[in-house]
Amino acid sequence: MPYEFFTVLRGGIDVEGSITIVVPGGDFDTDLIGSIAVSGSIVTEVTDPIAAFDDFALFKLTDPDPAQTYVSWNDAEQLSGETEYTEAYALFHPPLDYPNSTGANTWSRAQYMAAGFEFVNVAAGAAQNIIRASVENLPLVGFTDDHPVPRAYDPPRALHTIIHPSRLNYCPNPSFEVDLTGWDALASGTLSQVATGLGIIPAGTQHSMKLIASVKGDGATVHLPYLIVGDTYTASCYVQPGAGVTDVLSCPDGTATVLGSGVLADEWTTGGWKRLWFTFLANASTVTLALTSGVGTSYLDCVLVEVGSLIGTYFDGSYSSADYGWETGGTAGLTRSYYYENLAVSQQTVQDILTRHTPLGVIALAPVYFAPYTQ
Repeated sequence: MPYEFFTVLRGGIDVEGSITIVVPGGDFDTDLIGSIAVSGSIVTEVTDPIAAFDDFALFKLTDPDPAQTYVSWNDAEQLSGETEYTEAYALFHPPLDYPNSTGANTWSRAQYMAAGFEFVNVAAGAAQNIIRASVENLPLVGFTDDHPVPRAYDPPRALHTIIHPSRLNYCPNPSFEVDLTGWDALASGTLSQVATGLGIIPAGTQHSMKLIASVKGDGATVHLPYLIVGDTYTASCYVQPGAGVTDVLSCPDGTATVLGSGVLADEWTTGGWKRLWFTFLANASTVTLALTSGVGTSYLDCVLVEVGSLIGTYFDGSYSSADYGWETGGTAGLTRSYYYENLAVSQQTVQDILTRHTPLGVIALAPVYFAPYTQ
């Protein structure tokens, strides 16, 4: 009860002994309606409270300290193997701070935690071996609320090597051989895959994208991921516009700064196909590339985006040589494309370098090819 309160008494009190009123922390007002008959005495005393609480938490006094209690999920029922190793793991949810109404913490979360292992039902004298112990932050691989699975073990002092390609086409799904995955209609444009490709690669592109623009500015867009902010790139594509239609290749949303543009007529241009190009400075790690059109029908094929300001000949991962390939982890034809000059020789060279020059105590993991890099 607050230290200031107002008491109203209606009726009467007959007391043969005494009445003692203890008010914690202050005075009070009393309005008496009725009578009090006392044959002894009335003593009024104001004292300091034994304890006062401004904030409350919903836990029992018998609970563990909520600032140091970790909720856990684990696979403790899994038995260890006798001839091979099994993986045991657990997921811990650490407690949070408990702030009160003053803005301070009534208690703070624990600063550290200790992970331990408990062996149960182990025969006397039996050995238990532990290897590859690790602790990592979420997210894990899998459904963390249902059945969390740790990532593949990464040894300490491990050397991860991503090999840069000789050329990299940053445009996913550049030739529409599978479908139009990754490409979106801009404004009221209508997109479709058609079986009339430009045919400039050895196998011949069998498909292209058809764009129907009902108003000027309709078009198609695709996102270019894993670019390095501040680097210069050159984008190009082949288009076959209808009569009186002008196609424009650009980055319309501010994710890039255009440095120059133009139209090319090179050795690959056949049957009315023209090559559009422009250079740009990446303002974000993901840039939006757009082809816009005037009213009418246009065809788009063989999109190439490379680092630098030079316009190279088109390529993608469908080339028959082993030096070419699609980015790992995705569907062939829908990812970015890589080219490694003399890949077989280069792989052996890189492996020799790692074998001979990796310091003692460091583990050189297998070099990674056809994978994105960020520096």
